[in-house]
Amino acid sequence: MKWERFKSFLLIILTVSSLSLTGIYMLRTTGEIDETASKIIDIPSVNIELSEIIHPQGLFINFGGDSHTAFFFEINDIWKEIYKVIYDNMSKATVQLADDNIWRTVLQERSIHISMENEISAEYFFGGKADDDIMVDEICIPLLGRDFILLKSGDQYYKVAAVFDNTLETIVSKIESSGYVEFKTIEKRFSIQNILSTNGIIAKKNMTIIPISEIREIPFYKSEFLVNILDVASVENYVQKIFGANLSFIKKMTDYDGTVIYLTNYGKKTLSFGENGSLEYINNMISENHTAKEYSFADDLQTAWEFISYFEENNKDLFLSDYKKIGNVSYFYFNARINSYNIYYGGKNNGNAVEIRIKNNEINYYYSNRRTNFEIFDVGMFWDKAESFSKIFDTNFELISQNYQTDFNIDEINEMRLYILQIVNDIEAFDFVYFIDASAKSNNVIPAWRIKIGPRCYYFDIYEGILLEDIKEKANGLEKN
Repeated sequence: MKWERFKSFLLIILTVSSLSLTGIYMLRTTGEIDETASKIIDIPSVNIELSEIIHPQGLFINFGGDSHTAFFFEINDIWKEIYKVIYDNMSKATVQLADDNIWRTVLQERSIHISMENEISAEYFFGGKADDDIMVDEICIPLLGRDFILLKSGDQYYKVAAVFDNTLETIVSKIESSGYVEFKTIEKRFSIQNILSTNGIIAKKNMTIIPISEIREIPFYKSEFLVNILDVASVENYVQKIFGANLSFIKKMTDYDGTVIYLTNYGKKTLSFGENGSLEYINNMISENHTAKEYSFADDLQTAWEFISYFEENNKDLFLSDYKKIGNVSYFYFNARINSYNIYYGGKNNGNAVEIRIKNNEINYYYSNRRTNFEIFDVGMFWDKAESFSKIFDTNFELISQNYQTDFNIDEINEMRLYILQIVNDIEAFDFVYFIDASAKSNNVIPAWRIKIGPRCYYFDIYEGILLEDIKEKANGLEKN
């Protein structure tokens, strides 16, 4: 009996010892909280160039007489000049209310029209002076001797007194004289308002512009992942930026889908590398003691941009595409561009290349699925020219029609001709982007048309006219079909 008790006692001692040693081992192999995991990353400060960190979704030129263009590959240089003109004038004059009539009038004159991907702060990005900050989504600059710049914010319009030199007119005249892809408004092209009104249907005059001349030799690109999980040196470079040079206490594991994960402090801080080139950093070790201090949009944007500059090094192609703040967390979304044009990254990030969240002015979350090392691909041997607007619309009409009926709750179509014109008249945007299917292991960079109809955006291959992605806006985000 005594022997049995002794064995039981010995078993308990061994079990307790084993658990203690396991705990010590786990603590040491998942990070030293005081020295490694909680260490704040030393990130160098950088200056933000506002003209670089924002970039228009669309830049349209009206030469007058309903002759437009929106297709040229010098947008970066043109945008820098336009930005300087806007900032110089808005930082000196007060923003005032305007009516929609002057907006519509100037749009039809010789002018430059800029649409932003999402609303941006007039005060922060353009030095705007107003009682309340204005969130700008479109800008119109007249070129016929007028003395103001127009801003659009949702359904509201504003005017800013301006003094112009010949800079912008010189740029526009150069494009006009060198030959350009001609666009016309949907109303001018199809006379939809008149046709619908004749049949008792109230319709707006659609000023969205679409190409009417042939488009040729638009570059197609191949690219590479920003980080390849098989490239050990590259992976460790990123790991050391987060965890430091000593990786002795950092645990490494591979998930079922091939994702390589580095973690510490029982997974409160992780850095993951996906097989599709994605990179994800999660930091749940942020102290809540900082909540007494209020951080501004500028503070958090500075933190986000400094981290991107430190972590990914080459951020010259990135620009801020959207942002929001919920509680003490700021959400910033950055897109990328190639050859002056925006890249749409299909997949998890809803078109964006980078998502970053700042909590109490510290990095809480970072996700990137960028591509790099773009190499031009000769399209001449495969395609002669891009598909026309009409051909793309006709080819994909069945899908567009089904979605239109669902989105606008249409149960019955009385006359097909008028129904088709209504769909065309509801096109809110038609612009050019590059498309990458970031959800797959694809490195193809495809020239594409983005067509917005109601709450839905379509991305079509510019050469083959096939659908690349179909995204519907929802109250709580985006829905991919």
